[in-house]
Amino acid sequence: SLRNSKRARKLSCQQLLVRFHYGVPIVAKSSARYSRRNTGVQPTYSAIQILTNDMSAFIYGSLLAPEVLRVLLGRVPKTSDATLSGYRRYCIKGRPYPGIRPDKLESRLRGQVLHDLTKADQEILDEFEDIRAGHYVKTPTSVVLQETSQPFDTEIYVYGSSEHLYGEWDYELFRAEYLEDYIVMCAEFKQLYEEDASKLSEMTNRPRPDESESAPTKTCCLIPF
Repeated sequence: SLRNSKRARKLSCQQLLVRFHYGVPIVAKSSARYSRRNTGVQPTYSAIQILTNDMSAFIYGSLLAPEVLRVLLGRVPKTSDATLSGYRRYCIKGRPYPGIRPDKLESRLRGQVLHDLTKADQEILDEFEDIRAGHYVKTPTSVVLQETSQPFDTEIYVYGSSEHLYGEWDYELFRAEYLEDYIVMCAEFKQLYEEDASKLSEMTNRPRPDESESAPTKTCCLIPF
């Protein structure tokens, strides 16, 4: 059925992301700053969505790199500099990308708003952030646009666990030490995502494949074993 075919797509993309988010150690090219992530973490999940005239998202980490957006979305959407209050951006042990969590000190986080996102854009980003497994939680929020100093309703991806967070994530360090390999991982993810999407119509009248049949053949690790 169509429902089963969609589930098969979720399985293969999810397996790719599980390898990326949980099972692969990341080693810096010139730094031992990151360590392996504990694979036993099971983040909580509660996806909340809001309707706005401008389908948008506030970005603060690896998506700030236009090269990453171009690979995932096929373009670089219009952006606006913005500030998010009440959240802090952390490093995640063993990962090159950051996570944000609510901060009682009312921290201010600078980032960007992606404007004019299509439904397809949002689906790709949701899959990439692995909101199904709760790796990130899609949450409505309000930011202040730098150009107008006015509030703007949008959505953010909040890290799903308070464990394994430390320090302050650095965008320039990410670009210098991880971006090249990160783009390769993004391209692998996008290829798998598109391949699975193209098979949906073919699989409509077929029985649901076993997990072994839908498992991805490529690894998403940034630096393979």
